[in-house]
Amino acid sequence: MKALVLKYLTDTISTEESETLFEWLQKEEHRAVFAQYVREQYDLDLAMTPADVKVAYRKLQDRMEKEEKRKNRKIKKITTYWIKYAAAGIVVLLGLGYFYQQGYFSPGTGQQLVPEEEPITLQLDNGEIEVIDPQKTDRVTDASGRVVGRQDRGKITYTGDTVGEAIAYNTLKVPYGKRFEVELSDGTAVFLNSGTALKYPVNFREGEDRQVTVTGEAYFKVARDTGHPFIVNTGKLNVRVLGTSFNVSAYPEDAVTDIILVEGKVALYTGDKTPGESTVITPGTRGTLLREAGEISTEAVNTVVYTSWMEGTLVFRNMTFDNILKKLERHYNITIINTNKALGKETFNASFENETIENVLAYLNASYAIDYEIKDNKVFIK
Repeated sequence: MKALVLKYLTDTISTEESETLFEWLQKEEHRAVFAQYVREQYDLDLAMTPADVKVAYRKLQDRMEKEEKRKNRKIKKITTYWIKYAAAGIVVLLGLGYFYQQGYFSPGTGQQLVPEEEPITLQLDNGEIEVIDPQKTDRVTDASGRVVGRQDRGKITYTGDTVGEAIAYNTLKVPYGKRFEVELSDGTAVFLNSGTALKYPVNFREGEDRQVTVTGEAYFKVARDTGHPFIVNTGKLNVRVLGTSFNVSAYPEDAVTDIILVEGKVALYTGDKTPGESTVITPGTRGTLLREAGEISTEAVNTVVYTSWMEGTLVFRNMTFDNILKKLERHYNITIINTNKALGKETFNASFENETIENVLAYLNASYAIDYEIKDNKVFIK
């Protein structure tokens, strides 16, 4: 039956299988199994209060009642059953597969989203720009044509064999909807999230700090070198380490810069400070710079929430809807316009593992009764 539940949640269940599943769900102990399995698979709605559930499903019920007139009695019976089930206190309802298949949650226009396709680019020190195809394997050369590294599909590795008289910088840019990895000449691994640019030297110089600049979001696994501190510059905030693992989120449109420390120890300091005036954080801590105020705060967090993007998983915890939409735009390279200002300030919890944008929107629609429409390749939140 778990196999049928999984088919149901991924919208691949047949009509016959749906009937079998709903027959099985008539028993209370089976419904408990179903709810637990949904929690394990999708981890949705865990923070919703009973009051939240009632409001969300009242809206959902109103919409369904309007649709029932053009549905057969069997569908009506199932719809009524699920609303009653939700009102009884089950906060994890992902009954999407069947209803989505029947057209309850489809955009009224019937249009599909087509994310824009933008290339990953590598800008050399002389300003020349090369397009990186993540499906290919190739050599990486500098502005003089010398081989400085190798690309193996979604990763570039610099060898560190070629040392010039002056530092030559490369800038790797990853557009929305894509991710990429680069291994610097010192062995430091950097994972770049959607909409991120990383500027770094082709080779680090002896006797000098290892410095890179990031705009967007990146996860660093810094190679340990006690004689050469590694410094990440994000504009207003600097991160100084010797060898550690941490996540940097510094998108220019965000009001804050977040540093999530997974391993080791890092020192945070703003551009007008020195490393001696830094704020030191330990593993399991988030350091946040309020850019406008220039203040740094810290708090204990679950680091997995902030690093799961590397596996293609989106995790939202007590996040405003407007911020969720920003992350969806970056992850899928789409445009979302929210016309519901009050909704934008509300907070939600959700997790999506390698889902299509259509499925994500359908889940939000069914779980939180959020109306949306796809028009001219844009998503409009009503």
